[in-house]
Amino acid sequence: MNLKDKSILVRDFGLFNYYNERLSRDFKTIYLDVPWKGSYPTPDKAFLGSGFDNVKRITQFWDYVDKADMIAFFDVYDGDLQHYLRANGYAVFGTDKGEVLELDRVKLRDIMKGLGLPMAHYEVIKGLEKLKEHLKPLQDKWVKVSSYRGATETFHWKNWKHSRPLLDSIAKKTGEYQRVMEFLVEDPIDGVEVGSDWFVMGGKHLPVWIMGYECKDAGYVGKEWSYDKLPEPMKKITDAMEPVMTDMGVYRDWE
Repeated sequence: MNLKDKSILVRDFGLFNYYNERLSRDFKTIYLDVPWKGSYPTPDKAFLGSGFDNVKRITQFWDYVDKADMIAFFDVYDGDLQHYLRANGYAVFGTDKGEVLELDRVKLRDIMKGLGLPMAHYEVIKGLEKLKEHLKPLQDKWVKVSSYRGATETFHWKNWKHSRPLLDSIAKKTGEYQRVMEFLVEDPIDGVEVGSDWFVMGGKHLPVWIMGYECKDAGYVGKEWSYDKLPEPMKKITDAMEPVMTDMGVYRDWE
């Protein structure tokens, strides 16, 4: 297929502009949509992603759905839209309803339990005040949230004296929602954290991607790796998750 004759409609929230730069080398035209509407919209979102060769920044997604040869979603939160477009015959790249694996921390762990996969011990805490009570006497925990990453990313709870300001920051960002917000408090793993990042097409991992070592919020050192040469503990997990992603829709994205 000669992509130089093709166009692609990209829906992104602004995090993956480097994908657009790479795609612009191969596609004739990239229509880029970054959602910007609201009661008081600002121009930064409306123009985010402008300036790349072959990239046409658009402001009306649906005006270009039938003009593009395919539609790509490089972030989560639009799984329902992807599912609708696929059901109506459009060629779509994205997580589909499999985005829940990224957005719902507790559901992912329930799935892993059902598959018999190993995981660190965790507890689910509802409400920021209860989280404070739970964490105050504890040290060396990892705190995660589902869906609302703007409230906080995963963070390391060292101890009350060191990490309490992180909870104050969450309170400021979430307002009254902090009373019902759900947190996952996880034990640290025993050993070195190894991670892998793979593109998955239709529930199947592509043969080559990246595996490496991560120090959370500090750095990641990885190298190109062949899927059939993955260490057995990691391959056990990725193989077990393939049918899950297939059952949740046509999963085409990185995992």
